[in-house]
Amino acid sequence: KNSSHHPQVKLQWTPAEKESFQQESIARMNEGRQWALAAIKFADDHGNILPTNFRQMKTYVSNLLASNWEIVSGGSLSGIATPAQTVLFREKESRPSPDGKFAKAYVFVDGHVEMVHSPDYEFAAVEQQNGFLIQPANN
Repeated sequence: KNSSHHPQVKLQWTPAEKESFQQESIARMNEGRQWALAAIKFADDHGNILPTNFRQMKTYVSNLLASNWEIVSGGSLSGIATPAQTVLFREKESRPSPDGKFAKAYVFVDGHVEMVHSPDYEFAAVEQQNGFLIQPANN
């Protein structure tokens, strides 16, 4: 694959850059929690069905941008057997992190958020190793 459109890992990080990465990570995790709450509220108001796009959740959140996120699970909220392992949203693009890896936020159906690290910008193997589940919206 051509990786020219992916950010490169930076070898030396200044303390200010590390702090900036930490602050951005915290902000993304907080944003993910707000989106998760919006999705759950949406499902409560729509027959227990999760939203299929971020526009549907705009009435439940304010001042959040959906452009960093992608919805990966959907369908019936009650049909999700393991909410703590089922990914609801994840960041579209990973970011280089101070540990020499790439980082991406994952939002789970139960509302918790994890910052996940991968040795490269491909996260499929890391998702599998962590036992992350995806529930397609056609359930």
